[in-house]
Amino acid sequence: MKKHGWTAVALIFMFSGAMAAEPQNSKDDSVPSVLEEVVVSATKTEEKRKDISNSVILVDSPDIEESPAKSVGELLANEPGVDWRTYGDYGGASETIQIRGMSANGTQVLLNGVNIASPSLGTADVSKVPLNNIERVEVVKGSGSLLYGSGAMGGTVNIITKSPKRDQIDLRAGAGYGTQNTYELTAESGMFFFGDFG
Repeated sequence: MKKHGWTAVALIFMFSGAMAAEPQNSKDDSVPSVLEEVVVSATKTEEKRKDISNSVILVDSPDIEESPAKSVGELLANEPGVDWRTYGDYGGASETIQIRGMSANGTQVLLNGVNIASPSLGTADVSKVPLNNIERVEVVKGSGSLLYGSGAMGGTVNIITKSPKRDQIDLRAGAGYGTQNTYELTAESGMFFFGDFG
């Protein structure tokens, strides 16, 4: 009988602790919560932007849409410590990014986490990435060689593209004329389907 008494007392304490741990229902359950920005490029793990020790620039979709920039280099031109260079004529120019005074081969450029630098030159031509396909751009200033290899002495730029939407057809056209008889004509089309085609 003494054994059963201690068992009963132990069960009462166990269940009373569990009852006290249940959260109270509050009126704030209907209020949506705001999620903090998460940056993966700086440490290759998801971290809150405020907890990252490196200097990080995040340019997201609304910033890209509001910007008059026509290329990734122009988009990042006003960010401190980031410089861009074009080589060649406007229509066929290549464009590189430099961070904190390092040359372009000391800045690593990733497209969805994959290095896009030329193996022979060590630089990445970012002019080939259309701005309207970019979801966000993460720039980590400072040496990232430990995480990304020898091409990241000045910093790392990670360009994340938009995910395709189901059964969407996207058509865009544009034209422009500038000083010194420069002009631009652009056309894009895209289609992405899921499902059975048989």
